[in-house]
Parts: sequence; structure tokens; C-alpha cells
Amino acid sequence: MRTYRWGIMILVGMTLATGQASAGDADYFASVTAASRELSRQLDFLQRSFATIPGPPEGRGLYQQSDKILLDLGYFRLRLKDKAGRDELYLAFENFDGKITTLLSDLQGFEPRVPAVRLGARRVKSAQHDLQFALSVGDDAPARQTQVTYRQTLVMLTRVEDLDSMVRYVFTEQDTINRWVAALKEMRGAVNDLQTLQQKKAARADVKAQVEQMELVWGKLVTMFKELPENQYFLLQADGVQVDGVLDRFDKAFDLKGRARLPNNSLFQ
Repeated sequence: MRTYRWGIMILVGMTLATGQASAGDADYFASVTAASRELSRQLDFLQRSFATIPGPPEGRGLYQQSDKILLDLGYFRLRLKDKAGRDELYLAFENFDGKITTLLSDLQGFEPRVPAVRLGARRVKSAQHDLQFALSVGDDAPARQTQVTYRQTLVMLTRVEDLDSMVRYVFTEQDTINRWVAALKEMRGAVNDLQTLQQKKAARADVKAQVEQMELVWGKLVTMFKELPENQYFLLQADGVQVDGVLDRFDKAFDLKGRARLPNNSLFQ
């Protein structure tokens, strides 16, 4: 299976060898390259998780799906290496973007009973949308920016879920757990409300107002972070920084300033 995939990628590489590299910003290509590398890494993790699916070899079709995605992602990374133009990169991205969404949908039946698949699917989903974000930087077309902010909302839902899972692991005292779970439930509700507005194609001003509301809710969580003992804060910091990073993207998209931030978050950035 892997031999077949890499053999095809070699042929693709030979085909692309005659393509001309287009001029572009070095920082842009470096950012997209890093995001594509992360997606490749998470897809590989997800594919390995298929081996943990119990019972008959149900994962064989999933392997084939993921192999096709990795092949298309390999093509994208080769075009990226050649510094192809943005439109060409968009097309190459679209070749596997929908396939990833289909694969993640097909995995929903396995996720409740196979933790490794559930974790892998969440990671791939975030990496998928983060690559789309990196690829779209500098493209000010309204439709593109609307799509970017919606997909970052999906990333935010995953980041909040990750933080919630870590909170349940870190805290053993029921009162403390309940306080954090309630705060994260409010945060999840604010993100869901944002998603609903985006799905209804609400006016930008309304979406911005909900982003501000989401950040106010996050501010309450930041206060809770600051009250933690150092050892507990350290355990939760990495997941908190992930949420903070997505909020940074919303700040830039809607020109927002002054929100509450985690202390000492440079450790994981």
C-alpha cells in the first residue's frame, strides 16, 4: 500500500519536474509548507489508528481513502515546493480537501468506541482547516475570508473540546471540575452561536459582535487560568494556548484589540 503510494508520488514528481516555479513571498510559502507538513503528519497518525479498530478488518477501505488523500497532498506539496501560483495551489488543495471531509464523516461511527481514531480525526480536522488558513493569507476576497473565518470556527470547537478533555484529566476535586466544565460549556455555546450566525450568512457586524461575545467568555476562563497553581496551569497551558491562537486569527480578521490573554503563553508558541 505505502509502496504503491510513494511510487505514484515519484511519477508525479517526475511529471512536475518541467513545471516553472512562480515568484512568491518566502514567509507565505514557509507557512503553507509547515501547515501542509503538519497535515501530512496528522493523516499518518490517523491512518495508523485504523489498526486499533476492533473486530473484522473494517479499516481496509479507510486505508484506501487515506492513501488517496496522502497522494493528493503529496502532489500539493510538490507544487508548493515549486512555488506555484496561489490559484494553482487552491486547485491542488481542493483535490484532497473534500476527500478529507468525507473520510472524517465516514469515521464518525468508529470514534465513540475507538479513542485513537477519535483523537486522530480531531487532529486531522484542525490541521486541514489550519492549512486552508495558511493558504488563504493575503487573499482579501470577501468570499475567501468568510470561508476562512467559518473554518476557524470549526477549529475553535475542536480546541475547546481538547481543553475540556484535559481539564477533566487534571482536576480531581468535583467542585473544581464542575466550575471548569461549566465555563467551557459557556465557551462552547458562544462558539456554536457564532457558527450558527455564519451558517445563516449573517451580516459581518453581527458575526463580529458574536466574536466579541466569545472573547468575553474566554476572558472568564483566562481569569480562572490565572488563579491556578503553577503545576496545574502548566498542564493546561498547551491546550489553552491553542484556543488563544485561534482567537488571535479572529482578532486580525475583525480588527479586534484588547482581549484577555493567557499569562506566559510564549512557552508553547
